[in-house]
Amino acid sequence: MNINLFKIFFLLLLVSQDLMAQIDSCNFSDSSHNSIYNEISDQINFGLDDASSLLSCISETNSTSLIYTAGFIGGLAAAFSLDQEIRDAVSHNQNSSTKSITDFGEKYGNVIFAGALSFGLFTTGLLIENQKIENTGRVLSEALLIAGSAAQIIKIVSGRSRPFTNEGSTNFNFFEFDNPHNSFPSGHTVVAFTTSSVLAASIKNIYASIGLYALAGLTSYQRIYSDNHWFSDTVLAAGLGTAIGNFLVMVNENHHENTKNKNLSFKISPLITPSGYGINLALNF
Repeated sequence: MNINLFKIFFLLLLVSQDLMAQIDSCNFSDSSHNSIYNEISDQINFGLDDASSLLSCISETNSTSLIYTAGFIGGLAAAFSLDQEIRDAVSHNQNSSTKSITDFGEKYGNVIFAGALSFGLFTTGLLIENQKIENTGRVLSEALLIAGSAAQIIKIVSGRSRPFTNEGSTNFNFFEFDNPHNSFPSGHTVVAFTTSSVLAASIKNIYASIGLYALAGLTSYQRIYSDNHWFSDTVLAAGLGTAIGNFLVMVNENHHENTKNKNLSFKISPLITPSGYGINLALNF
């Protein structure tokens, strides 16, 4: 095949000139970049406000919160009493078909999947200027961070032995960092229920909620099925993820109305100057 290099070069030149003309005709002002930076700054501030609201809620003590806490502790105690019995029942009902189904639950509770989902939602919402999608991505990321951090602290402090160690369901070593003794609570279950609660509370559709919580339940079952966790590990994880996820969505939907009544506020925003980029921190009284 004979190729005329001169013709190819000439065509490429014409195409490049046309592209340059189109680029020159576009108005790429700094305003579009600034609007994105401002939006990201607002979302960061919303996240800080959400965390502050959560801490305030935890610190408040009233009769209603005490009743809910007592009820959850009672349920968790009941779950502890069933740990060995449930492990024995699940271990006697293992087959390849069930394993292939439960493996999907493990993937749904993977923090990499959840992190990618939150980033994808936030980025998509930012690019298409859809505030609801953007907020959902941001709320999901902060819920995963808070719930995951709390779960990791409890894991280390409790030092509970995983089922596969065969050290018993009541073996707590306390302040252990190794994986075989970081059973309580289940990290995968925390991620799954946090993800499902945020998405379900944002979508507000009964069928979507049933499907999402079913997926989280599958993750919980998979952790028991794989002998990585006790039943009570998943109960605490489910409660933790659901409570934090729903609370943060509720705060977000209130449009941070409580922030205007605060005497002290902390703001963070991108700083753009001719010499470079940075972060601007402001403490307002």
